[in-house]
Amino acid sequence: MKRVLLCFLFIISFCIGFAQISAGETSDFEVDIEGWSHQISNPNDPVVVTTGGPNGVGDGYLSNTSSGTNGAGSRHIFANDNSEWTGDYTAAGIIAITFDVRNPNTTDLHLRVAVQGNPGRWAASLDAVVIPGNTGWTNVVLPIEATDLTLTANPSTPIATILTEVSQIRILSNDGSDSLHKGQIIALESHYDNISATNTLSTSEIGQREPEMMISPNPAKDKLNIALPQGSGDTNIEVFDVLGKRVYKGQLTQLEASVNISNWRSGVYLVRISNDQGTQTKRFIKH
Repeated sequence: MKRVLLCFLFIISFCIGFAQISAGETSDFEVDIEGWSHQISNPNDPVVVTTGGPNGVGDGYLSNTSSGTNGAGSRHIFANDNSEWTGDYTAAGIIAITFDVRNPNTTDLHLRVAVQGNPGRWAASLDAVVIPGNTGWTNVVLPIEATDLTLTANPSTPIATILTEVSQIRILSNDGSDSLHKGQIIALESHYDNISATNTLSTSEIGQREPEMMISPNPAKDKLNIALPQGSGDTNIEVFDVLGKRVYKGQLTQLEASVNISNWRSGVYLVRISNDQGTQTKRFIKH
């Protein structure tokens, strides 16, 4: 009887020890940081502020800062590798990460989510959700299905595989000027509450996205067509391979343009445009 009881207790402890992501997992920061941190020791680790969240007085939230000085704590990012936020996102049916955010800066936030699979395997949001400077509490939705992400390291690993083996999740600001799973090196402060993993979205749950550029065809062989949103002025364009090497740089003066890619190597590339309206990044495949 004792042996049966011990086996039963072992099974229970084993299951508890290997808890993983599930739909509805939420961090509301009413008590502590709930596992969200910079992952390495630095002077700018996120802190809980006990009042002033989306629900006002008495509602706690997470405050995240970055120094932008190239040292520890310079990148605008925070992450979680606790068991509640890791595991098989596909089996759990997770399709998006939602949260409330406030941007007290004069600088825009370019918010993305990034996930790590086995060591060295990273995928991040292909498109950023832009929160303008001096914006009060706003609800944001960051889609996290395979089609919403792009590989940023170890391009031989399918995104679908990474989503079944998530060992860390990150929320970060990145305008496309660095590898998309890394926070931008910039001096910023931002506030977060009610970070949640969801398996359903209503039609009203849409992120505050910039008007999007369009690229076609995708995959492409000889020519890549680029269509800019209405109202775009002169726009800089850069193209990077998945290792971050820039392979093309130019300027677009019309809403529609084409780039000759016939001599490029086959593979995955990132197209980044930037103008007075902001920065956008999209992925395409060269055949």
